[in-house]
Amino acid sequence: MARNRLIMAPGPTNIPDEYMEELALEFPHHRTQEFAVLLANLENNLKKIIKLANGEVVIFTSSGSGAMESTVANFFVTGDTVLVIDIGFFGQRYKAMCETFGLHVIHLPYPPGETYQLEDVRAALAAHPEIKAVYVTHHETSTGVLNDLQALGELIKPLDDTLLITDSISGLVIHPFDMDAWGIDAVAGGSQKGFLVPPGLSFVGLSQKALGKIARATTPRFYWDYRQMIELAKKGQTPSTPAINLMKAMLRSSNDLLAQGLESVWQHHYQLRQYLESKMLAMGYTLGVTDEAIRGNVIVPINLQPGMDSLAICRELESEHGIITIYGLGEKMHSMLRIGVIGPLNATDIDQFSDALAKVTKKLYNY
Repeated sequence: MARNRLIMAPGPTNIPDEYMEELALEFPHHRTQEFAVLLANLENNLKKIIKLANGEVVIFTSSGSGAMESTVANFFVTGDTVLVIDIGFFGQRYKAMCETFGLHVIHLPYPPGETYQLEDVRAALAAHPEIKAVYVTHHETSTGVLNDLQALGELIKPLDDTLLITDSISGLVIHPFDMDAWGIDAVAGGSQKGFLVPPGLSFVGLSQKALGKIARATTPRFYWDYRQMIELAKKGQTPSTPAINLMKAMLRSSNDLLAQGLESVWQHHYQLRQYLESKMLAMGYTLGVTDEAIRGNVIVPINLQPGMDSLAICRELESEHGIITIYGLGEKMHSMLRIGVIGPLNATDIDQFSDALAKVTKKLYNY
């Protein structure tokens, strides 16, 4: 199938033909043994990808935000205290979710383009021993910053009453992730980023520590109830009809990722990110994340020249060149481009994007 557009965004991505073909094939009824095998195989693959040897994975038909919300709905008594590390748009989303569920939020915000400070987290935990969970974004898609989860895990793992919960929807597959070794208790993931599958599936990996907290929860939960998901999964079933065709596509994708080797996937995205950065710097743009040590490999955020409008540039790239990229979020909406490097991309695609961007800025701004 010929590709008629180039997506250079943080997801959804360009989707390989073989995964699109899975969506059109016959799929098993969700009350059959064939489906039970599909569900078990996908769960096992996800455990391998997130490196979870002794825990559970629950799979939802939902956006990634659904998986995030489920990590708020399943562990707490109304009024419990949680700490939210906020380095951007999706940290703010976790804060809003926790407040919606009646939790008391201790908020640690940081400026766009920066990561958290471990000493701030240490101080908050010491001052508030009642904290039941620490929420943190792994890769913040609004800024391109990659948070260090391992350091947080080392801090929180000894605390029996405190969970470490992360949104790694855009982090997984693209970057190293080790749930067991790092002491992550719950991780939210989705189909439409590193897995290169259309949106519509999400999942949560749960440690034994997290599983032990579910029974105490009194917050409302029905669709997101881990208890019924886990019990029915043991029988090869789900509480409601899932997106079975997406599950088939994600099983094929996860099989391919494991066969290829996650290390090579990480290296591929690292090299693409570095190459795109070099092209953008040569064109006179500055990078949205100045510290190389905290740059993720999902997007390259660039600051536009004064007077340029990212929305206008995005429209022109799509209409005239068939290229989709994304503008900034929040206060950076008009002054930043967030150029994605995930998907079946290569250096030729980056050259194509760079040439098109040069033509667009020449046309619109004589730059």
